[in-house]
Amino acid sequence: MAQDPILSAAQTDALALTQFLTEPAGTTNRNSVGVDIGTLSDIAGTLAPAFGTTAEMLADTVPRPVGSLIHTASPRASYKVVDAALPAHLTTAGGTGLVHLEGAYVIAIAGQSNAAGVHVDGPNPASPLVRSWDAPAGAWGGSDRTAAPWTHSNPDGNGGASNYALARAHAVAATTGRPVFIVFDALGGAPIADWVAEAPADTRFQALDAKITAALADPMLQQHGVGGIDEMIFAQGEADYLSGFGAHLDSLVTLMAKIRGRSWAAPGMPCFMMSPADVHDRYLWRAAMRHFCGRIDTDCRFVALNDLETEYSTTGQGDASHFLGTGVWRAGYDYIAQTARVESGTELFWGRGVGPASPAEPTVLATFSSLVSADSWTATAPPNGPAAAGSISWGKACFADGNYTFALGYGCVTDNLSNYGILAGRDLSSNGAADYFAGFGFQNDMAARYTLAAGRGHVLMAEGGTAIGLFSEYTGAEADAPLLQVGNGSSSSNRGNAFCVRQSGTVETKGIPVHADNAAALMAGLPVGSWFHQGDGILRVVI
Repeated sequence: MAQDPILSAAQTDALALTQFLTEPAGTTNRNSVGVDIGTLSDIAGTLAPAFGTTAEMLADTVPRPVGSLIHTASPRASYKVVDAALPAHLTTAGGTGLVHLEGAYVIAIAGQSNAAGVHVDGPNPASPLVRSWDAPAGAWGGSDRTAAPWTHSNPDGNGGASNYALARAHAVAATTGRPVFIVFDALGGAPIADWVAEAPADTRFQALDAKITAALADPMLQQHGVGGIDEMIFAQGEADYLSGFGAHLDSLVTLMAKIRGRSWAAPGMPCFMMSPADVHDRYLWRAAMRHFCGRIDTDCRFVALNDLETEYSTTGQGDASHFLGTGVWRAGYDYIAQTARVESGTELFWGRGVGPASPAEPTVLATFSSLVSADSWTATAPPNGPAAAGSISWGKACFADGNYTFALGYGCVTDNLSNYGILAGRDLSSNGAADYFAGFGFQNDMAARYTLAAGRGHVLMAEGGTAIGLFSEYTGAEADAPLLQVGNGSSSSNRGNAFCVRQSGTVETKGIPVHADNAAALMAGLPVGSWFHQGDGILRVVI
């Protein structure tokens, strides 16, 4: 009986599939149309080998052909086998040289003692993926901090202490599988002038630049096309604790302009600026660093480290400025990666000797010299207002335009040429002739130096003049200047004085009653002690 051709083809393909799954590589395995489909082992032999971890890959003893790929699962990474004549980033136990497909990752670190690292506690994993530039040797060393270059003294090492860049490099290597290269230059006690001064005084900047240039020229990086650094870590400022906010801010602007002007700094290269220990919260250089990162160069990231331990914070004595090694490791391994590119403000108020003020502070110190309340702005888009030095415009439509003047209340204005005075009340003013003045109440005008007004409706034109009460009488220049007026007027058109003392010493008293004698004065109801006269201009006292 003839075989069914369709059934025969199905049977042939079923047999070919079975052989595809079970037969060794090299087995001839034809399907129903005569095509040799090979075996699964044939295909597996063409795939890149995969290892579970970097350690397993480095333990591989099988020679691998140049140009082939090797993969790891944890971290997920791919490496290319390079010719033995080229420097390899990694070398397996079988002598296979490897480079990561994404290339090397380069970190530079600079600063003073916290950038170097001081304490030796903390992890020391010494990963083969991490290498460090040994400047004295002019070659790459490893990441074991009990060996060179870390055992060198500052600025080429740190005596084997924990370090931000070492921790950061191990974090990058562990998460990406990329080889990480560190360039280190840090010197305890170095002021920022060592980076930002004009050459040749910028000794630390020149040293850092020279180290980075030499490291990038080494075949380990140069022959694999690495031409710049991927990120920078900067930890400095404690030496400049007396620096003002503006001065240190200017220094940071200069620093980053110099760094970003170098060919090895790619556009947008992040620079992680490490905050100091809590003891330095009281100093303005920290606020300047935070402001710089949040408002001026947001590719610089301020890394907050307030929870890291120091010797003092853990024991109550000893070193309060340098973080312990475990904290340094935590900062480099975790905190840098967690720091986002953000826009932030700066502290406007400080506590006495404790840094930025909290609601618990009984006394706060302002970082500004003049203040304008919202209802006294002169414009809102953009915000604007009086710009006098050391002045306060507070209330509604108040304008302290004179230096060191206060305009408080409603509609109080000091002239731009009127200095060292205070107006508090409503519709008070001082003109350009007024200095060293004080006005209180309603509708008082200060128009001369050394003047004082309290009450309503006074106009002081005499230097050294004082007026109290209501609508005092003299509002213009007088040959014999009124120095003291007690006003008893009722309006600006009905002025009067109950009492006035002039420059000459003349005393004016108006409205003193006339009586024939003391008895008549008592009969008229004048109280004992009050004044009267008998029409002769001679003052008498009721007794």
